[in-house]
Amino acid sequence: MASTEKKIRKGGLARINEAAAFTTQNGGSRQHPHDCWDSDERRILRGSFRLTNKQQQEWRDRKREEIKEARAKGEDTFSIAFDDAGESRLAPQNGYVDLKAGHIYQVLRGRMRAHIGYHVYPGYMMVLDPESGYEVMVPRKYMEAV
Repeated sequence: MASTEKKIRKGGLARINEAAAFTTQNGGSRQHPHDCWDSDERRILRGSFRLTNKQQQEWRDRKREEIKEARAKGEDTFSIAFDDAGESRLAPQNGYVDLKAGHIYQVLRGRMRAHIGYHVYPGYMMVLDPESGYEVMVPRKYMEAV
């Protein structure tokens, strides 16, 4: 006998599983929020997307411009170019998008390992966010097939 439960598959549609993603105060079944109280109250799920080389280069160019402006004002540029440990600031690898509860998203990849920063996380899927146009990586456990 075949199961009638819908599965998350490439080309299908998915939405946020509100019971799994949100606390009882905000329509879910969780005792504590998975991310932070603000995202739980706003009923959003934060997803990640890979930045392109062009976007990373724009970040580097903005940093260079900030350093030039600080030098022109006679200010210290160390905190712009380096972090508190004295290591140079690296361009971000990922950007973030808020996926809203109640919206439906097209599934681009049903199963994947997400590369977020310099780490790899299993148990993710990729959806297309129609508002931003980004291919967003989100944990599968917080999504459900439509």
